[in-house]
Amino acid sequence: MGRFSVAGKTVLVTGAAKRLGRAFALDFASRGAHLAVHYRSSRKEAEIVVHEIVGKGGVAKAFRADLRVREEVEKMAEEVISWSAPRGLAAVVASASRFHKTPWETLSEQDWEEMIETNLTAVFRLARLFAPALVTNGSFITIGDWAAERPYRGFLPYCVSKAGVAALTKALAVELAPGIRANAVCPGTVLPPDSAKPEVIERIRGRTPLGRIGSPEDVAAAVRFLVEETDFATGTCLVIDGGRLVSDPGYG
Repeated sequence: MGRFSVAGKTVLVTGAAKRLGRAFALDFASRGAHLAVHYRSSRKEAEIVVHEIVGKGGVAKAFRADLRVREEVEKMAEEVISWSAPRGLAAVVASASRFHKTPWETLSEQDWEEMIETNLTAVFRLARLFAPALVTNGSFITIGDWAAERPYRGFLPYCVSKAGVAALTKALAVELAPGIRANAVCPGTVLPPDSAKPEVIERIRGRTPLGRIGSPEDVAAAVRFLVEETDFATGTCLVIDGGRLVSDPGYG
């Protein structure tokens, strides 16, 4: 173990039913954490995650909330904080996110509002509600994107929302210090959508200095590092992209 241990404490992961959130939940469970598994509509998948953790001797419970609805987030916060009270809340990983193409030519205000509300405002809400419950030296982790620094064409609201997440994380680091640490992990291409064409994936791989697409485990390791392995990092945005940010001349 590093300087801070999640063993025996609670970790909340939002969007934990699928993809990266699922990887974070399973990784922290393997470290002995009790998992609060958040989901919005993927109840079956969230229950599978809980079942997998419990089946390996761990402790987990699913909690539902639409993070765009303040009242639902407040209700979930009460439930999670109450459930974690005997152990303490070690970390919140705000990984729930919305990602889809929004071409400039057809971009609507609704597209903008939905992306900002889900990817940025919801993270602010989580920080306001859960930061007071975190144990001393606990972590509030956000999941950004390398596109915050190099936007993808056709994804304007998404890229702006992730740039906002980076700024929010840095501001939280100042506001919550010294008792709470706030850091972001900013992945490159990880878990491409099923609809991604093979030639697109191959092009991304060719633009990545390390020559491969990232895995959920790559990102989970970075999150774990910031939560457990160092206690002298706050306000940082750790890019996990195989070097693509510093080498790729393209925009998507």
